[in-house]
Amino acid sequence: MGTETQLKDKVPPHSMEAEQATLGALLLDWSAMSDIVIMLRPDRFYSLQNQIIYQAMITLFGQSVKGDTLTVINELTKEGNLEKAGGAAYLASLTDTVPTSANVQYYAQIVLDQSYRRDLIKISSEMHASSFDETHDSQVLIEEAEKKIFALSERNETTK
Repeated sequence: MGTETQLKDKVPPHSMEAEQATLGALLLDWSAMSDIVIMLRPDRFYSLQNQIIYQAMITLFGQSVKGDTLTVINELTKEGNLEKAGGAAYLASLTDTVPTSANVQYYAQIVLDQSYRRDLIKISSEMHASSFDETHDSQVLIEEAEKKIFALSERNETTK
């Protein structure tokens, strides 16, 4: 089995439990949002539903509105995204999935770490494909790989 086939058959790294726990913890303890908003962008979530929910939370945070299940449902409805986000029942279930809101930064770090793994897979896949293209100079490929990995490393350092 070739490398490309192996990659296509694998689900990208993610932790649905950590994503749900992060969102649920924020719904229970909105004061943590000021730390998490610095740490995570919506695209760091693997699940599109969770990305949409988190974006609505960021919008509320930017408007100085305290987020909870009702205010987030209202924001998602206003944006026309409630169904895309899994509906009101999914949003309400998020607070049931979180063991404790005290670990929100730990949950968010898991989300972030998994997103970095997806970034590494993307970078390595791009470099893999470019390496087979004889029109690319190998030294340029090495420099491109270094730049991409360094940029990822820099993003990682700014969130610690």
